[in-house]
Amino acid sequence: MKIACKTNMVNTLTQDKIYDVIKGSWEQGRFFIKDDFENEQWYFYEYFYTVEEMRDGKIRAILRDLILEDLGLN
Repeated sequence: MKIACKTNMVNTLTQDKIYDVIKGSWEQGRFFIKDDFENEQWYFYEYFYTVEEMRDGKIRAILRDLILEDLGLN
C-alpha cells in the first residue's frame, strides 16, 4: 500500500511524497513506514492521505485554476 504525506509539519516527512507502508492500516490509526532519513517508524494516519485522494486534489486544483483563468480572475 502506498500513502502520500499531506503535511510539512513533521521534519522527517515531505509533503506530497509517496511512502510505502510496511505495516499498519487506516483502521489501526497509524502506519509503519521508512521516512526521509531511512528510519522505520510509526506515524499517525492524520499525516497522510491515499494516493487517489492526492491525485483527485491536484486535478481539482488544476481545474479550478483553469476556470479562474477563463474568467480572468487568475
